[in-house]
Amino acid sequence: MRKIALLTVIICATFAVKAQDVNRNFGVGLQSSFPTFGLSAKYAITDQSVVQAIVSPFGIGTWNRNYFAGRYLHRWLDAADLGGGISLDPYAFGAIGLVTYKYDYWGGYRESDSFVSFSFGGGAEVVLEKHFGISAEIGLGQFGVSRTGGLFGLVGGIGLHYYFK
Repeated sequence: MRKIALLTVIICATFAVKAQDVNRNFGVGLQSSFPTFGLSAKYAITDQSVVQAIVSPFGIGTWNRNYFAGRYLHRWLDAADLGGGISLDPYAFGAIGLVTYKYDYWGGYRESDSFVSFSFGGGAEVVLEKHFGISAEIGLGQFGVSRTGGLFGLVGGIGLHYYFK
């Protein structure tokens, strides 16, 4: 857990150092896309092309579930200026992720596995004062739950990010 947190901080610091003085070039925050959620970092390759990493290393007691995802977002910056330093940025996204779990049973038996998930869809982000973003999205996706299949259907999510300038 500490190694993952340290790696996330190092990656975020590296992107922050490389970030140019561009509108919403680098952001960190939280991203939820049902049924997963996690820590998020966004990096704008161009004004329209954004890559996003989501890490969800959570566990309780003898049960651990991790989610690691990469997303690509194509956004339309300042598509609607709502006035007062508020803008609305619609976007399309595609994501692929890896879900891993580990469960320790009584008697020393351990069960663990990993599954691939994916999703695609669209959303919009309201950006306040060019720094604080609140997003909502909807799409289709598959969340792997076994080696032979997964749950396919509608996914919805929200995000909260702080953008550095």
